[in-house]
Amino acid sequence: MGSTNSLSLFSAIVLTSALAGCGGSSGSSGTSDEGNPTTETPTPVVQMESVSGQIRDYFTGEPVAGALVTLQATNLEEPVEAVSGPEGRFTLDAEEGADRATISSRATGYTTNSMLTSTTEGSDNDNLELSLVPAQLATSFSAETTATLSLENSLPVAEVPANAFRSSNGALYNGSVNTQISALDPSSDPTIIPGNYDFVDTDGQVGLSTSYGAVTFDFTDENGERLQLSDGTPATIRIPLASGLNPFEVPSSVPLAWFDEESGQWVEESMATLVDNRYYEGQVTHFTTWNAADTYTPVEVSGRVVDRDGNPVAGASVRAQGYDYIGMNTTVTNADGTFSVPVREDSQVLISARLDATSNTREITVGAEDYTLDQDIVLWPSAVSITLTWGQNPSDLDSHLLGPNSEAGTSEFHVAFWDKVVTVGDTVIELDVDDVTSFGPEVVTIPDFPYAGRYRYLVHLFAGTGTIENSPARVEFSINGETRIFSPQNAQGSVSDWWAVADIIVDETGDVRLEAVQEWSEQGEEMVFGFSLNNRSNPAVEAAKRKYYSENVR
Repeated sequence: MGSTNSLSLFSAIVLTSALAGCGGSSGSSGTSDEGNPTTETPTPVVQMESVSGQIRDYFTGEPVAGALVTLQATNLEEPVEAVSGPEGRFTLDAEEGADRATISSRATGYTTNSMLTSTTEGSDNDNLELSLVPAQLATSFSAETTATLSLENSLPVAEVPANAFRSSNGALYNGSVNTQISALDPSSDPTIIPGNYDFVDTDGQVGLSTSYGAVTFDFTDENGERLQLSDGTPATIRIPLASGLNPFEVPSSVPLAWFDEESGQWVEESMATLVDNRYYEGQVTHFTTWNAADTYTPVEVSGRVVDRDGNPVAGASVRAQGYDYIGMNTTVTNADGTFSVPVREDSQVLISARLDATSNTREITVGAEDYTLDQDIVLWPSAVSITLTWGQNPSDLDSHLLGPNSEAGTSEFHVAFWDKVVTVGDTVIELDVDDVTSFGPEVVTIPDFPYAGRYRYLVHLFAGTGTIENSPARVEFSINGETRIFSPQNAQGSVSDWWAVADIIVDETGDVRLEAVQEWSEQGEEMVFGFSLNNRSNPAVEAAKRKYYSENVR
């Protein structure tokens, strides 16, 4: 929330008091050189907005200390900077008033990422979360030599000519170039790339985009200062095609856009060409995050967000995420709880809302016309949302939630793909989204906890090659207004087809806390606090058929 600049306010008070003692009132009065009375206008008080949050590792959720955090906005003459502390926490104080501000962060071992916020009065900037992706390539080379920079999969993502870099003062740089590069695959999570998907084309027209893949390039000198290409010195870059896309259905060429950390928009600069159905190749004149992207024709999705009693909720964040395309957009509800958010026409979309509470995730299919939700989106104050994403293989990971089905705790419920909607007491617990074709997301929402006890969330490898550990899987809990991230890399024991992720503990007063389990469970042998997995390890053939043949029509 916004706060007053104490020093400026104090100075204004002292000045006013002094002037009052000299016979002044609302301003100071005196006599000019010509003998005419003059009035001095008081110095305006600058309102400040405090922005705080945490920098975390995208895959593990661990805090990142020592990260440089920068806030930029059009109403600021200079960026505001801070460094994250031991727990990854940061605080920035910036002049209030920007409808759109960009928070960016970079750290040793990680590539830069950015998120959008606002510094207008009343903005919710008390507990922001920005995740950084570990660098896939961290190396150094001499600026005086030609550099071919390749990731682990041997794809050269950049070819930089010799003597191509300049320092921040514009001088030719000939020292060692420290390099951090990550190829970003937004197939399972579109938020892995910076900002939203706002796109500015070469004519200055603003639209929305879908991504085919992105790469972040960070080049710094020996002192950690950013380096850029010299004017007139292009470099060749290659962006791996997002693994969730069919290489035979994507365009042969797409715009190549860079992320502008000041405006928070993707800016088209040139074109990239699809090569060998594997990657997009193009030339760039500076380094940042580059995105192989294209715009689309939008339609509007309209609806209303309410609380559990049916009252409209103002200021809630509504998110629309593509389910059969890579893209997302957000908006904020009006005073009457209504909203309208653009999405790609003729597409499947996931809609959800948050504001100190969370909603179910709703899957809708839109056509070529605007779409109005037939039911309000309900925010549940004590809700927990669990989101599972993974890679291309295994092709199908499944969410499982078990918990007490009675006050005595002598029976259990089990939410999974064969029983997506379960009523426990008066509470409806749902597997909102069930994905069967790699990547996810799968979303489980618990609007309320009917009984005290222990609720366990597990992930099961249902189909495909590889392991959960190497998928890479990622589970995000949204609980008590914060998120916790779990990775199978931290699970204990021998890798198996069952990953016990975490328990939600509900006490007799209804207080909820999250307790990590992080264990591999042997199939057919595990007992989870009285919840047997024996009869769940091999679901009935008819259930499997329903999953793959009845619902896998997209």
